Amino acid sequence: MADEKRLKTVSRRDFLTGAGILIAGGTLGLVGCGPKQEPAEAALEIPAWPWPYVKLDPEDVRKRAHKGYYEGA
Repeated sequence: MADEKRLKTVSRRDFLTGAGILIAGGTLGLVGCGPKQEPAEAALEIPAWPWPYVKLDPEDVRKRAHKGYYEGA
């Protein structure tokens, strides 16, 4: 008899409503949790267009990309 009192049927509509509220609340809770970053325009000076062609050293690019990946850049 005690088991019958604990069981409650949940309609599909109630379940989906609750799931939607949970997902929306979780999403809104995550907004603004990342690290604060300055806008890219304030940190870098962008040269005038058209940008000049610069030949890249593939080995230097590979090393910088590898380092940047592990630093999270």
